[in-house]
Amino acid sequence: MPKLHIRLLNFNIQGEIPYLKFGTKFALIQKIVYSVKKTAEHFMINAESNGDQNIEQLIQQAEAMQLKLKLEVQFKKNMSFLEKKSPAIHERFIGYSPKNQKIFIDEDGNINLINLMSRKPAFNEDPKEFAKKQVHQFLQSPTRFVTGFKPTVLVNSKHIHAAITNKALEEYQSLELEPYYDPKSPIGLLVMVGCGLGYHIKEIVENYDIRNLFIYDSNKDSFYASLFTIDWEETVKIFNDRGGVVKLDIGGGLLHALTHMRSLPYEIGMFNLVATHVYVHTSSIDNDIFIENYRKEFHLYGTALGFFDDEQVSFAHTIHNINNNKALFLKNPDRNIENLPPVFIVGNGPSLDSLVDFLRGNQDKAIVISCGSALTSLYKLGITPDFHVELERNLTVAEMLKFGTSKEYTKNIPLLGLNNICPETASLFKESYLAIKPSDIGASILQKLLGNNGYFELECCNPTVTNCGFSYAISLGFKEIYLMGTDLGMKDEKSHHSKFSIWQDMDESKETDAENHKETLEDYTYSESRYETKGNFCDTVMTTNVLDSSRKNVELLIANNPSITVYNPNDGAYIDGAISTPVNKLSVSSHPSEAIDKDAIVKKIIDENFKKLNFKKITKKDVEEKYTALYFKILEGLELPEKCSGMADLYEHMYRIFKNMKILEATDKTTSMLAIGSIQIHFSLLYYFCLRASTDIEFEQCYNIGKKYYDMFITQATEILKEEPLRLDDTMLLK
Repeated sequence: MPKLHIRLLNFNIQGEIPYLKFGTKFALIQKIVYSVKKTAEHFMINAESNGDQNIEQLIQQAEAMQLKLKLEVQFKKNMSFLEKKSPAIHERFIGYSPKNQKIFIDEDGNINLINLMSRKPAFNEDPKEFAKKQVHQFLQSPTRFVTGFKPTVLVNSKHIHAAITNKALEEYQSLELEPYYDPKSPIGLLVMVGCGLGYHIKEIVENYDIRNLFIYDSNKDSFYASLFTIDWEETVKIFNDRGGVVKLDIGGGLLHALTHMRSLPYEIGMFNLVATHVYVHTSSIDNDIFIENYRKEFHLYGTALGFFDDEQVSFAHTIHNINNNKALFLKNPDRNIENLPPVFIVGNGPSLDSLVDFLRGNQDKAIVISCGSALTSLYKLGITPDFHVELERNLTVAEMLKFGTSKEYTKNIPLLGLNNICPETASLFKESYLAIKPSDIGASILQKLLGNNGYFELECCNPTVTNCGFSYAISLGFKEIYLMGTDLGMKDEKSHHSKFSIWQDMDESKETDAENHKETLEDYTYSESRYETKGNFCDTVMTTNVLDSSRKNVELLIANNPSITVYNPNDGAYIDGAISTPVNKLSVSSHPSEAIDKDAIVKKIIDENFKKLNFKKITKKDVEEKYTALYFKILEGLELPEKCSGMADLYEHMYRIFKNMKILEATDKTTSMLAIGSIQIHFSLLYYFCLRASTDIEFEQCYNIGKKYYDMFITQATEILKEEPLRLDDTMLLK
């Protein structure tokens, strides 16, 4: 039998078959098959005189026609599904024409992909068989990104999250479990790179217990091909039936994909990410860059879940700030941001030392915003900023400012903070103005109170106070921004702050009790594991999880605000999107000589952006009736069973509780946020160590440890919410 000639499937999709209702699919296919068979019979009858060889060729042509029509039907069905479930992706592929590769029928009658430039097929064998082999090989030795856990420095004996999780971790580690992999265990998240023809997707989801799937493909041609070959509706249904989701990021770019990935711990639960499987179907420059960046960022995904103590403090501080009638940052479409001067964002990194002369010489040409402990350095230098920014909710901030500045100094400075800052900190300043922190429990309270009056969430305002200052500057309308002392990395690990900083004073004062005092300070400086990142004026600098996350959020704000110009003169980490400018070449470009009327500008900024709303005071009784009552009603639904039969059973119980919390979040976000962060961490610990159990006995030991400390957390959290829901933070750094 002669082989088929290679033929491209040049579909004119828009005009051939109308969009199908799902119920008509199979009836239409039957009609197509019947029609094709009749056509083939007609060809054969009329070709008898030409011999058997022509008959065989005509049969193959008829079969190819039948296959083409089936592919067209699948495409229409997928497009109809995407139109309902993912309109953005659907829009992208209406009338789409492949640029680099296209599906075709190869010589063996298989659906394949061909490179339009080289005219070479992507697969040198049956693509379905290739997919089976690749999936089998992957599951024999999968690539996994695994979360690590370490004890947390205890800074307040009243905080329950760190104390309980530290005890749990210590007991888990005493088991000395070796890494163990069971391919039959549920796979919480599979990150798949490359769609190809999609056969590998079908193969892996039908044969393995994968609960959530994230697919990244930089090549839109690839995903377009899969629209003809696999049933996306059925694929999504498989995951929905398992309680999971399918997330697609197709041709959206690296930044979009990584931002998408950062939201997954909140959407599907952090426990699903503790042993993330990464499956690379197709390698390309763009796909490989995504994997490398995802690998570098993976350790950051569990760093901002919101632990119970943080949430309780934010809850209490927000209510106290509301009751104190603090002015809020509200959306004002009529504000005038034209002709705002440059702004200096001053952090307390070691590069501040080399920028002091520039700051002194140009402070009258720009608005100066100090961030966090940088105020203690400016105090020593005799420089008074126009605004000061604080991010942290702990009493430690007020304590540090009292120690490192004077009451007369701070009372001349307006404070820009977030809704959850410590009331004691706010009281130190001339006046305090607050923005809403995204994803914060206090934000949910304020959003309820504000309704449709409009509020302003300060995007990417953490994890460091310089993120908050940078976000404030952009949100207020500044276009020319200079980052000073914003190193976000260290050339010398001993030089983590400016030499003028309060931290240097503390380092010098702890000689007699060095180790004990150092342990207390570590959580507020740089106790984390260090690793290298690209330097601004050198090859590499050392960074930490917090500093690296801070840098990425700065880069995200720059990318999302193309109208701003940002200068980075710091000898620290390179910041993508900022202009790397050595201090000896730095100048205030838009205001080269004239001084500005700072008092008038500061007043204008405050008047146009902040408003006191005179909310009714919230009492403890209001808290009990409106905010915590529902928490007590759902306690029974948060319980883990006494016994658990294995990983699949454990997964179902954790998923049930997480789902209950997400349902609660939709109706009462405040109640959900009080506990969900700590629950996520307990579940992540429990799941991580149970995955390492290679025997039933080890599994039972891990489960019992996890349940014991999880129950302990629920009990203690419940007691605090009953007795002291409005307890202010009393963390003391200086003993």
